[in-house]
Amino acid sequence: MLPHRENLPLWLLCRGEIHEGSDIDLIIVGDFRERFFERIGRILELTDLPVEPLVYTPEEFEAMKASKNPFIEEVLRTGIEL
Repeated sequence: MLPHRENLPLWLLCRGEIHEGSDIDLIIVGDFRERFFERIGRILELTDLPVEPLVYTPEEFEAMKASKNPFIEEVLRTGIEL
């Protein structure tokens, strides 16, 4: 089970066209206690799909938004909030 609450966002980041080597870029904001790379491993263990998860705590995500992180700004601008 993921430590995700309904009021925390999930995004799907879609770029270009889908092809055989495509993966799913998924940004998850949740109440994670593990270190960053351990969180990613936890998500990867849940599926056999080609997923590239980025997993943040609410505080980390808000700090990146506040600092105008270019990647997070792209996610907010072009990602699909689930």
